[in-house]
Amino acid sequence: EVYCLNAENGAILWHHEVSKGPPKLPVQIPHETTLAASTMATDGERVFAIFGTSDLVALDFAGKPIWSKNLGPINNPYGHSSSLAIADDLLLVQLDQRSNGAFYGIDARTGSVRWKTDQKFHPAWSTPVITEIAGKKQAILTAAPAVAGYDLKTGAELWHVDCFEEAEVAPSAVIANGHILVAAENLGMFSIDPAKRSAVWKQDQDAPGVVTSVVAGDLIFYGMNEDRKSTRLNSSHVSESRMP
Repeated sequence: EVYCLNAENGAILWHHEVSKGPPKLPVQIPHETTLAASTMATDGERVFAIFGTSDLVALDFAGKPIWSKNLGPINNPYGHSSSLAIADDLLLVQLDQRSNGAFYGIDARTGSVRWKTDQKFHPAWSTPVITEIAGKKQAILTAAPAVAGYDLKTGAELWHVDCFEEAEVAPSAVIANGHILVAAENLGMFSIDPAKRSAVWKQDQDAPGVVTSVVAGDLIFYGMNEDRKSTRLNSSHVSESRMP
Protein backbone atom coordinates (compact mmCIF):
# COMPACT_ATOMS: atom_id res chain seq x y z
CA GLU A 1 0.00 0.00 0.00
CA VAL A 2 0.96 3.63 -0.56
CA TYR A 3 0.02 6.19 2.11
CA CYS A 4 -0.32 9.97 1.99
CA LEU A 5 -0.07 11.83 5.31
CA ASN A 6 -0.69 15.42 6.32
CA ALA A 7 2.81 16.79 7.08
CA GLU A 8 1.49 19.12 9.80
CA ASN A 9 -0.40 16.66 11.98
CA GLY A 10 0.33 13.16 10.60
CA ALA A 11 -3.29 12.45 9.66
CA ILE A 12 -3.71 9.87 6.89
CA LEU A 13 -5.26 11.65 3.89
CA TRP A 14 -5.54 8.57 1.68
CA HIS A 15 -4.01 5.18 1.00
CA HIS A 16 -3.90 3.06 -2.13
CA GLU A 17 -3.74 -0.72 -2.13
CA VAL A 18 -1.40 -1.72 -4.96
CA SER A 19 -2.21 -5.43 -4.87
CA LYS A 20 -4.68 -7.49 -2.90
CA GLY A 21 -4.08 -10.81 -1.22
CA PRO A 22 -0.78 -12.71 -1.23
CA PRO A 23 1.97 -11.75 -3.71
CA LYS A 24 1.30 -12.81 -7.27
CA LEU A 25 4.91 -13.94 -7.72
CA PRO A 26 6.73 -16.66 -5.75
CA VAL A 27 8.91 -14.28 -3.72
CA GLN A 28 10.94 -15.33 -0.70
CA ILE A 29 11.94 -12.30 1.33
CA PRO A 30 13.32 -12.17 4.88
CA HIS A 31 10.90 -10.76 7.41
CA GLU A 32 13.35 -7.98 8.27
CA THR A 33 13.39 -6.68 4.68
CA THR A 34 9.63 -6.70 4.00
CA LEU A 35 8.02 -6.11 0.60
CA ALA A 36 8.19 -2.32 1.00
CA ALA A 37 11.89 -1.59 1.52
CA SER A 38 12.40 0.81 -1.41
CA THR A 39 12.00 4.57 -1.00
CA MET A 40 9.41 6.23 -3.23
CA ALA A 41 10.11 8.99 -5.77
CA THR A 42 8.18 11.96 -7.13
CA ASP A 43 8.51 14.28 -10.11
CA GLY A 44 6.33 16.96 -8.51
CA GLU A 45 3.18 15.76 -10.27
CA ARG A 46 3.15 12.03 -9.59
CA VAL A 47 4.45 9.65 -6.92
CA PHE A 48 6.04 6.31 -7.75
CA ALA A 49 6.51 3.19 -5.65
CA ILE A 50 8.04 -0.25 -6.24
CA PHE A 51 7.66 -3.33 -4.06
CA GLY A 52 9.48 -6.61 -3.54
CA THR A 53 6.85 -8.29 -5.70
CA SER A 54 8.14 -6.13 -8.62
CA ASP A 55 4.86 -4.20 -8.69
CA LEU A 56 5.55 -0.64 -9.87
CA VAL A 57 2.86 2.02 -9.59
CA ALA A 58 2.36 5.70 -10.39
CA LEU A 59 -0.27 7.74 -8.53
CA ASP A 60 -1.38 11.35 -8.63
CA PHE A 61 -1.34 13.46 -5.45
CA ALA A 62 -4.97 12.53 -4.75
CA GLY A 63 -4.12 8.82 -4.72
CA LYS A 64 -5.63 8.05 -8.13
CA PRO A 65 -3.71 5.39 -10.11
CA ILE A 66 -2.14 6.68 -13.33
CA TRP A 67 -0.38 3.51 -14.46
CA SER A 68 1.07 0.30 -13.04
CA LYS A 69 3.18 -2.59 -14.25
CA ASN A 70 5.04 -5.64 -13.00
CA LEU A 71 8.70 -6.07 -13.98
CA GLY A 72 8.85 -9.83 -13.39
CA PRO A 73 10.30 -11.98 -10.61
CA ILE A 74 13.03 -10.41 -8.47
CA ASN A 75 15.68 -12.92 -7.42
CA ASN A 76 17.63 -11.27 -4.60
CA PRO A 77 18.70 -13.09 -1.42
CA TYR A 78 17.49 -10.25 0.85
CA GLY A 79 14.62 -9.03 -1.30
CA HIS A 80 14.45 -5.82 -3.33
CA SER A 81 15.38 -2.49 -1.73
CA SER A 82 16.92 -0.40 -4.51
CA SER A 83 15.01 2.88 -4.47
CA LEU A 84 13.56 4.69 -7.45
CA ALA A 85 15.22 7.73 -9.05
CA ILE A 86 13.88 10.50 -11.28
CA ALA A 87 15.73 12.25 -14.11
CA ASP A 88 13.50 14.87 -15.75
CA ASP A 89 10.52 12.80 -17.02
CA LEU A 90 12.34 9.48 -16.73
CA LEU A 91 11.79 6.99 -13.89
CA LEU A 92 14.89 4.86 -13.25
CA VAL A 93 14.66 1.34 -11.82
CA GLN A 94 17.75 -0.69 -10.89
CA LEU A 95 17.12 -4.44 -10.76
CA ASP A 96 20.47 -6.13 -10.21
CA GLN A 97 19.86 -9.69 -9.13
CA ARG A 98 21.04 -13.30 -9.45
CA SER A 99 19.82 -13.57 -13.05
CA ASN A 100 17.99 -11.46 -15.64
CA GLY A 101 19.18 -8.21 -14.08
CA ALA A 102 18.21 -4.99 -15.85
CA PHE A 103 18.29 -1.21 -15.67
CA TYR A 104 15.05 0.42 -16.78
CA GLY A 105 14.29 3.90 -18.09
CA ILE A 106 10.50 4.32 -17.87
CA ASP A 107 8.38 7.23 -19.09
CA ALA A 108 7.11 8.80 -15.87
CA ARG A 109 3.91 10.02 -17.54
CA THR A 110 2.79 6.85 -19.32
CA GLY A 111 4.70 3.95 -17.77
CA SER A 112 6.06 2.85 -21.15
CA VAL A 113 9.60 1.45 -21.16
CA ARG A 114 11.81 3.80 -23.18
CA TRP A 115 14.85 1.56 -22.80
CA LYS A 116 15.99 -1.50 -20.94
CA THR A 117 19.66 -2.35 -20.45
CA ASP A 118 20.37 -5.96 -19.56
CA GLN A 119 22.77 -6.29 -16.62
CA LYS A 120 25.15 -9.10 -15.73
CA PHE A 121 25.99 -7.73 -12.30
CA HIS A 122 25.55 -9.55 -9.01
CA PRO A 123 22.60 -8.79 -6.69
CA ALA A 124 22.72 -5.23 -5.37
CA TRP A 125 20.59 -2.89 -3.28
CA SER A 126 22.03 0.50 -4.24
CA THR A 127 20.07 3.29 -5.96
CA PRO A 128 20.89 5.10 -9.23
CA VAL A 129 22.54 8.50 -8.73
CA ILE A 130 22.07 11.26 -11.32
CA THR A 131 25.01 13.54 -12.12
CA GLU A 132 26.69 15.37 -14.98
CA ILE A 133 30.13 14.30 -16.16
CA ALA A 134 32.00 16.17 -18.90
CA GLY A 135 28.79 17.97 -19.83
CA LYS A 136 26.76 14.77 -20.16
CA LYS A 137 23.96 13.93 -17.74
CA GLN A 138 24.08 10.28 -16.71
CA ALA A 139 23.07 7.73 -14.11
CA ILE A 140 25.67 6.08 -11.88
CA LEU A 141 25.03 2.50 -10.77
CA THR A 142 27.00 0.40 -8.31
CA ALA A 143 26.83 -3.39 -8.26
CA ALA A 144 29.52 -6.07 -8.19
CA PRO A 145 31.85 -6.11 -9.94
CA ALA A 146 31.73 -2.46 -11.06
CA VAL A 147 30.60 1.11 -10.81
CA ALA A 148 29.31 2.36 -14.16
CA GLY A 149 27.77 5.37 -15.89
CA TYR A 150 24.78 5.15 -18.24
CA ASP A 151 23.37 7.45 -20.90
CA LEU A 152 19.95 8.67 -19.76
CA LYS A 153 18.64 8.94 -23.32
CA THR A 154 19.48 5.44 -24.46
CA GLY A 155 20.48 3.44 -21.38
CA ALA A 156 23.83 2.61 -23.01
CA GLU A 157 26.84 2.10 -20.75
CA LEU A 158 29.26 5.02 -21.07
CA TRP A 159 32.06 3.74 -18.83
CA HIS A 160 32.74 1.37 -15.97
CA VAL A 161 35.44 0.62 -13.40
CA ASP A 162 35.80 -2.86 -11.91
CA CYS A 163 36.39 -2.61 -8.16
CA PHE A 164 33.89 -4.79 -6.31
CA GLU A 165 34.76 -8.38 -7.26
CA GLU A 166 32.15 -10.65 -5.65
CA ALA A 167 30.91 -8.15 -3.06
CA GLU A 168 27.30 -7.51 -2.08
CA VAL A 169 26.81 -3.81 -2.77
CA ALA A 170 24.23 -1.84 -0.79
CA PRO A 171 25.50 1.78 -0.47
CA SER A 172 24.71 4.13 -3.33
CA ALA A 173 27.39 6.22 -5.02
CA VAL A 174 28.18 9.75 -3.78
CA ILE A 175 29.52 12.56 -5.96
CA ALA A 176 32.32 14.70 -4.50
CA ASN A 177 34.74 17.10 -6.19
CA GLY A 178 34.20 15.48 -9.57
CA HIS A 179 34.91 12.01 -8.21
CA ILE A 180 32.50 9.17 -7.47
CA LEU A 181 32.71 7.58 -4.03
CA VAL A 182 31.53 3.97 -3.79
CA ALA A 183 31.77 1.38 -1.03
CA ALA A 184 31.11 -2.29 -0.39
CA GLU A 185 31.26 -4.43 2.71
CA ASN A 186 34.68 -6.02 3.35
CA LEU A 187 36.17 -4.36 0.25
CA GLY A 188 36.42 -0.73 1.37
CA MET A 189 35.64 2.65 -0.14
CA PHE A 190 36.91 3.80 -3.53
CA SER A 191 37.20 7.26 -5.08
CA ILE A 192 36.62 6.82 -8.80
CA ASP A 193 37.72 9.27 -11.51
CA PRO A 194 35.29 8.56 -14.38
CA ALA A 195 37.45 10.46 -16.87
CA LYS A 196 40.43 8.22 -16.19
CA ARG A 197 38.23 5.17 -15.54
CA SER A 198 40.26 4.25 -12.50
CA ALA A 199 40.34 4.53 -8.70
CA VAL A 200 42.17 7.57 -7.29
CA TRP A 201 42.34 6.18 -3.77
CA LYS A 202 40.99 3.38 -1.62
CA GLN A 203 40.09 3.29 2.08
CA ASP A 204 40.05 -0.34 3.16
CA GLN A 205 39.34 0.18 6.85
CA ASP A 206 35.96 0.92 8.43
CA ALA A 207 34.13 1.25 5.12
CA PRO A 208 30.29 1.22 5.25
CA GLY A 209 28.63 -2.03 4.29
CA VAL A 210 25.00 -0.87 4.08
CA VAL A 211 24.57 2.87 4.54
CA THR A 212 25.23 5.54 1.92
CA SER A 213 27.78 8.24 2.75
CA VAL A 214 27.22 12.01 2.77
CA VAL A 215 29.72 14.67 1.74
CA ALA A 216 30.25 18.12 3.26
CA GLY A 217 33.11 20.16 1.84
CA ASP A 218 36.17 17.91 1.78
CA LEU A 219 34.82 15.44 4.34
CA ILE A 220 32.95 12.15 3.88
CA PHE A 221 30.69 10.95 6.69
CA TYR A 222 29.10 7.54 7.12
CA GLY A 223 27.64 5.43 9.87
CA MET A 224 28.42 1.77 10.37
CA ASN A 225 27.80 -1.12 12.71
CA GLU A 226 31.02 -2.43 14.18
CA ASP A 227 31.01 -6.09 15.13
CA ARG A 228 33.10 -6.42 18.27
CA LYS A 229 33.60 -10.11 18.89
CA SER A 230 34.76 -9.50 22.45
CA THR A 231 31.52 -7.80 23.50
CA ARG A 232 27.91 -8.83 23.60
CA LEU A 233 26.60 -5.70 21.94
CA ASN A 234 27.39 -4.04 18.64
CA SER A 235 28.33 -0.37 18.90
CA SER A 236 27.28 2.14 16.27
CA HIS A 237 29.72 4.89 15.39
CA VAL A 238 30.41 7.51 12.76
CA SER A 239 33.63 7.40 10.77
CA GLU A 240 35.21 10.46 9.19
CA SER A 241 37.47 10.50 6.15
CA ARG A 242 39.05 13.54 4.53
CA MET A 243 39.34 13.76 0.77
CA PRO A 244 42.66 14.81 -0.75
